[in-house]
This record gives sequence, structure tokens and C-alpha cells, in this order.
Amino acid sequence: MFETLVVDDFLNEREQEIVRSNLLQRAKWQLITDMDGKEDAKYPSYGFVHVFKHPEHGIMSEFCEAVLGLFLPKFEEKAGFNPKQVYYTRSFLQIPLEARHHKERNNVHVDIPQSHVAAVYYVTDSDGDTILYDNRYGEDVKTLKRHKTVTPKAGRMVFFDGHRYHCSSQPTNSLRCIINFDLIV
Repeated sequence: MFETLVVDDFLNEREQEIVRSNLLQRAKWQLITDMDGKEDAKYPSYGFVHVFKHPEHGIMSEFCEAVLGLFLPKFEEKAGFNPKQVYYTRSFLQIPLEARHHKERNNVHVDIPQSHVAAVYYVTDSDGDTILYDNRYGEDVKTLKRHKTVTPKAGRMVFFDGHRYHCSSQPTNSLRCIINFDLIV
């Protein structure tokens, strides 16, 4: 089991700006009609996704190699492990929505059922915390117990056991942009 680790300034300021400008000024985003994955939600929490690497479709972004080139060398140094494989990586972009669309949190989930380390890199400062739970894949989620809440801060990265249930929350004041990694160790 991988212990939760929060690392500030995972990338230096120049690297942070490279990632931020590529994602916010050049990336092609796909609309998500609801961050919970519900097609018919009465009040959907819209967002956008940009997939870098998909487990079935391979590299899907012109920025994939540049992004991985910045992150991969730092996993050992800053988080203490070298992933055997970057299984899946994508970016999510959420914007503040009308109050009627606001939810306390988005869908509680695990990214993939196999053993892995999940990581979230925060591209921007924002509200819209990431909530990690003690509950793990296969366990009851009717009663959730919070493990840790991480507030988005540009350059911050959180690593956690990928079997830990987690969720995002919708920003109310600012743009929330993250990169999500599923790493096989």
C-alpha cells in the first residue's frame, strides 16, 4: 500500500509555466457533460478532458511526451518511486458553474481496479478540493470516512494508493485544472 504524499513545487516555476501554457492555450479539450459521468443529470457539472495517454488507444496528445518528460524524472526524486508504466494520464478542466449546478462533491471513484499509485498534479491555484477517503476499492462506500483533503495549488502534486476512493469538488471561484496519472509501480 502506498502512503499519501503531498509535494509542493513538484515542478519548478519554468516547468509549471510550460505545462500551464500548453494546456490552457494550446490543448484540444473535449466537453464532459457531467463530471459524474451521468448523461441525464438534472443539474450537470460540466467540465473538459484532454487525454495524454490511454491504456487502449496509446498516446492521444501532441503534448504527451513533453509532459511525461517533465514528470517522469522527478517521481523517484520527489516521491520515492519509479513507475514501471504510466498506465493512463489525462487532464481535467473545470470552471465555476451557476449555483444550481454546484454539488458538494463529484463522483466518488477509483480510476482503475488494478493496483497502482494515483497522482494528481495541480496546474492552477483554485478552490475545488480533492477529497481522499479511507474506504478502498471493493469496500462499502455508503459511509465514507475522509482520509485527506487537498486544496489545488499550482505546482502541488498528491500521490496516493490508487485503490483509495477519491473525488474532486466543483470550483466556485476559479478555473480548476489538473493532470491525473495512474502509475503502475
